[in-house]
Amino acid sequence: MQKPRAPTLFVLLAGISLILAASRADAAAQRPPDSRIVNGREAVEGEFPYQLSLRRQTVHICGASVLSSNWAITAAHCIDGHEQQPREFTLRQGSVLRSTGGTVQPVKAIHKHPAYDRADMNFDVALLRTADGALSSPLGKVAPIRLPAVGEKLSDSVPAIVSGWGHMSTTNPVLSPVLKSTTVLTVNQEKCHNDLRYHGGVTEAEI
Repeated sequence: MQKPRAPTLFVLLAGISLILAASRADAAAQRPPDSRIVNGREAVEGEFPYQLSLRRQTVHICGASVLSSNWAITAAHCIDGHEQQPREFTLRQGSVLRSTGGTVQPVKAIHKHPAYDRADMNFDVALLRTADGALSSPLGKVAPIRLPAVGEKLSDSVPAIVSGWGHMSTTNPVLSPVLKSTTVLTVNQEKCHNDLRYHGGVTEAEI
């Protein structure tokens, strides 16, 4: 099977930043909404086979998702300023535990969206390439995330799952040691922009 090239993937990924919601805790500090996703329900092994822990210098910094056996997706702000040092990063796969279990794979290359803007978080997406076949598991614990089709419009009020090792409380910013998830409803771009207009709003490059 032919490997996807990074420029082609960026066209595909321009509209799927919803799956990165769990990895955008850092962005919240720059443009805080009125409410945040915290805590959630603990996941069981194999429930989210696409979920990855992105690690820098062995420390968890963000979530990521499996795209194929050698590509993953994360938020650009997670690697911003370090995209030329892929050896600093690894990906833990196949485990609901943040610090143990599964396997840890080194990142070979990082492709940050060329239009990423840290000031307004536009095009907050990046691709991570690993060795061929590194993001896979014979036990089925690792699998690609399901993506919408190119140009597909997301309807309002559709249940969407967010998952990650984020904060368990708004008052005690401690990361969860176990993967957690919750279900939210999709919101159209206009309503989302109006609700967040005092916090910078959203653009067509964001979901």
